[in-house]
Amino acid sequence: MSGIDNWVHDKTIVGDRDIRALEKAKTLEKRDLKNGYRWYKINERNKILVPCNEKGYPTSKGLEKIKLFKEYLGIK
Repeated sequence: MSGIDNWVHDKTIVGDRDIRALEKAKTLEKRDLKNGYRWYKINERNKILVPCNEKGYPTSKGLEKIKLFKEYLGIK
């Protein structure tokens, strides 16, 4: 167990900039979730936050984001 360290608390690896970036990302995610975005599962390992309509289905912009993400992953 001596070889396993908690890298999150190691200041030489994760600095203040990283922590601020994570806090900003969490803030933006909360804002998007309040504005009708939902997590869409691409496969077992990947999901993406996309805009959805009132019924919970991805909008045209959301479908475009899903399509681009699948192309990036190499999924048909």
